[in-house]
Amino acid sequence: MFHIKRFEYMGSKKAGFCEYRRQIDMSVFQRKEDNPYGESAKYELIGLTVHKGATDRQGHYIAYTLRNESWFRFDDEEFT
Repeated sequence: MFHIKRFEYMGSKKAGFCEYRRQIDMSVFQRKEDNPYGESAKYELIGLTVHKGATDRQGHYIAYTLRNESWFRFDDEEFT
């Protein structure tokens, strides 16, 4: 699980659209001494949490998950 901070100081939300790749290689952020066995640092995106609202103090969260190559949206009791 990775968290990408999209809020600035004092709770204002960074504007704009974020696009994510399906696969990410985090080895560029890893020191060799932290990975003595050479384990892979490649990950595949299978879920997202999206915040809707202007600040970190108000708004609504929606989750998206990938199952069998299809994305599903979870919003409270509703999913599509």
